[in-house]
Amino acid sequence: MAELRKNAGTYQGPKRVTLRDLALELGVSDRAVSQALNPRASDVKLNPKTVERIQELAAKLNYRRDSRARLISSPRAEYGIMKNV
Repeated sequence: MAELRKNAGTYQGPKRVTLRDLALELGVSDRAVSQALNPRASDVKLNPKTVERIQELAAKLNYRRDSRARLISSPRAEYGIMKNV
């Protein structure tokens, strides 16, 4: 999972581990990974062994939430369009 990203010929460092990467590696849904890693999801009905597997892999691969994605998905997000003039 440490492949290199290239964008228009510029090196951007190693690929960041995503929630989807974890889900694909473990064979579970994106939603299951999200719920297992969300400390506020107390009503989640996931198998404790699955939650443990997800959390272990996330720690091993140094998974970090993307703060930009979190802002976009929040109910208080404001959307706008930027245009080059």
